Amino acid sequence: MKRNKENYTLYGPQHSWDMNYHLLDDSKKIEYLISTDEITNDDNDEEGGLYIETLINLEDIDEILSYVWKEERYISDSYLNLLSGAKKTIEELLKELLTTN
Repeated sequence: MKRNKENYTLYGPQHSWDMNYHLLDDSKKIEYLISTDEITNDDNDEEGGLYIETLINLEDIDEILSYVWKEERYISDSYLNLLSGAKKTIEELLKELLTTN
């Protein structure tokens, strides 16, 4: 699953062991993780949670971001590179640069 709206791209869980939706902010180069446990199929869920349609349609970014449990910077412009393990944060790139010089 892939959805785009403005500078955001949403990817669903990529594997059976991936328990997160991945929201990429392409302008800030930040990946936000939203746990599947926070998602509900019921718009009137009394226990709360983020309604799946709000997430999939990227309707209310502020509400979606309120369910983020982790965020990290990324450099790659291609999420396929992120999934292949080529993802490197700025901190990792700086560490590599410092250790090679």
